[in-house]
Amino acid sequence: LPPEAFITFDELRAIGHIPAPPSGIWTASLPIIIISYPWLTPEHPDPKRTQFTKIQEFLRRNPSFKFVWVDFSSMPQGADRTEAELVEFRTMLSNVNLLYLGCSVLILLDGTYLSRFWTQFEAWLSMRTIELQAEEPLRSATVQEKRYFIECLHSGDIEYEGRKLEDVWGPANLEFACRY
Repeated sequence: LPPEAFITFDELRAIGHIPAPPSGIWTASLPIIIISYPWLTPEHPDPKRTQFTKIQEFLRRNPSFKFVWVDFSSMPQGADRTEAELVEFRTMLSNVNLLYLGCSVLILLDGTYLSRFWTQFEAWLSMRTIELQAEEPLRSATVQEKRYFIECLHSGDIEYEGRKLEDVWGPANLEFACRY
């Protein structure tokens, strides 16, 4: 993907898509896809570019998405970050959940996805709708409000892991998610 296809957290905030609007339902209005995926090594999430290839295939089939947000390329990484980059990373980390709550999400599902906290949390957020004035402001999205896509990698199986992911996290409320 060309560098201009990636968007930073600060760029999202600058164009007004973070934080959520003060009222109503927050919907995925930007042509952006947020990637939820397991890191394959501590140093690099995708050393063989398998996930990158899957993202490219998805974007070819879904050309309405113009931007891609991936934590590895959109947030400063590594031990050699400057102080400014560390501050930027901490700011992003404390707000990144808003991306999974308010944008379309591509879940790259493999056999390890369901065993990792962050990926399951991202999936749960992507299966929610924010309705600030409602009794339950963070509720399960309806079929019409669905904004996540699941693509399988490696040994991932949409019929097994995909269904399990949706069965566990789709209907899960906040109380269940906190206990899980």
